[in-house]
Order: sequence, then structure tokens, then C-alpha cells
Amino acid sequence: MSAVETVARLALADYQVSAVDGLVATMRRVAEISGRNPLHRREVALKSGAILLQAPTGSGKTLMLGRALEALRGVLPRPIVWFWFAPYAGLVTQTRDALVEQCSSLRIRNICTDREPSGSRDGDLFIQT
Repeated sequence: MSAVETVARLALADYQVSAVDGLVATMRRVAEISGRNPLHRREVALKSGAILLQAPTGSGKTLMLGRALEALRGVLPRPIVWFWFAPYAGLVTQTRDALVEQCSSLRIRNICTDREPSGSRDGDLFIQT
């Protein structure tokens, strides 16, 4: 693909919109609870700080999570830098490529070269194994 060609942003199916809305609402709620109870952040994180997005292969999990992260930029009480862990190096590349193509407002960072915290911005995303 040449530099002038662009890939059309995919529209989400209804089930994907519902999943993205649920992910965003849950993350906003947990961030709000954590912000109201700063002395209990660890407890809040342990109790409510994990979300499992379970769906069949090919259902668009990467796209759904990418769109959720896009929706959360600038709306949480404090800036967030995200870490996305994939089980295999090939999936890191596949995930990065899909997110660059379909979630262009995310700034994908490189854990090996982007190590200076002062260069980080809200919504930055590191993808690693």
C-alpha cells in the first residue's frame, strides 16, 4: 500500500458496539471508584481491575478493544498508558498492524525505544509478549 492509500475504518457490528460500550463503561466506573478512594486503589484494582473479553476467533476482539481504548482517551480522571500483552511475537505484530490500520488515534509505542516517561501521553499503547 502506498503512502497515499488509506484503509477505510471498519464499522462495528451491533454486538461489537455493545461490547465496546460495556468495556468503556466498566473502565470508567472502576477509574471513578479508584479516584474516589485513592487509599484503596490496590483493593479496587484487585476486585474490579480486570475485564475478560471472550469471543470467538475472527469476531473482532482486537478491533473492539482498540476502539474502547480510543474512546477512553481524555475521559478518565487521570492519564493512562496502556500495556497490551500478546502470547506470541507474531501476535504482537498482527495486533500492532491491525490497531495502526483501524484505530489511528492510538499512539503505538515501542517498549525498547520509547523508554522516557516524559514522552508519554494519555492513551499511549505498548504491545508486548
